[in-house]
Amino acid sequence: MKLDLEEKILIEIIFKNGKLTKDQILKVNLEKLTIIASSHLMLPCLYFKIKEKKYLNYFPDEFTDYLKEIYQINKNRNNQGLIEIKELSKLFNDNCIDHVFLKGAAMLAGNLYKDLGARMIFDIDFLVKRRDQKKIKEILLKNSYQESKEILFFNDKHLPKMYSKKKLFGIEPHLKLLDKRNNLVKIEFD
Repeated sequence: MKLDLEEKILIEIIFKNGKLTKDQILKVNLEKLTIIASSHLMLPCLYFKIKEKKYLNYFPDEFTDYLKEIYQINKNRNNQGLIEIKELSKLFNDNCIDHVFLKGAAMLAGNLYKDLGARMIFDIDFLVKRRDQKKIKEILLKNSYQESKEILFFNDKHLPKMYSKKKLFGIEPHLKLLDKRNNLVKIEFD
């Protein structure tokens, strides 16, 4: 598969350690770069990497101002996500529910990003024991969450997504990580 110039530049900026020149960047169609980065939820990361690699003066101010605004909105959102993760963890601990945060929520809570604004996160995923599924649902319903109306195709893997009008992030309680058909890892949760 042949990559467009904009895809190559996006990969170079975000994932590689080579040095780009201003001339290389001037050849980039910024609208196309924006569409590609946006489709992969990478606009905040693109801004972070452009700034980190000292490429800000290689791009027009209008472009970097736009990326910076999205990055800042995302950073503020992720700060709120950390608050909500801590609140959920306290709620679960207070109710003796073993839980493990997954995916982006785990990365945020573990402080594994160089910068809180670089990664886009849309919901808080966590793993609970199957035997606690009724209890977790009751606790969440009592604490202003409601079930999503989305149809679950993999209903043995997780409970329905839940949302609260008082919270920014939806939550997704998982009951297992992998399908049994997948023999990559043997998991004994207890």
